[in-house]
Amino acid sequence: MKAIFISILGLFCITILFANSTHMGNPMHNGKMMNHETITTSISGNSNTNLGSVMYSSCKFCHGLKAEKTYANKVPNINHLDEDALIAILSAYKKGELDTYGFGSVMKMQMKNIPEEKIPTLAKYIKDL
Repeated sequence: MKAIFISILGLFCITILFANSTHMGNPMHNGKMMNHETITTSISGNSNTNLGSVMYSSCKFCHGLKAEKTYANKVPNINHLDEDALIAILSAYKKGELDTYGFGSVMKMQMKNIPEEKIPTLAKYIKDL
């Protein structure tokens, strides 16, 4: 019964992810679709914390508000990882080089609009949650 619930919860999270993004991988912030251009534009005049929040906005559906969730009973929470590990993992997902838990293609799409040079900002934000 628990496995069925977790599977349904996983599907629900993916459904929410699609419902909140017309194009998978485009995070939303304040009800607006974010892409590489809008993320880059939002950098000027914003603190790294605000930018981290913008970039993390679509991550929370699977990883939780504080990066505390275990996703699909497979992916461990990410709030225990250090910044260097997060940077390496996120960069590898962005390049399509990582598929540890079978969600590599999902993560590649999620990372599509995160500029490579802003991955350290996202990693710091996750670590500080």
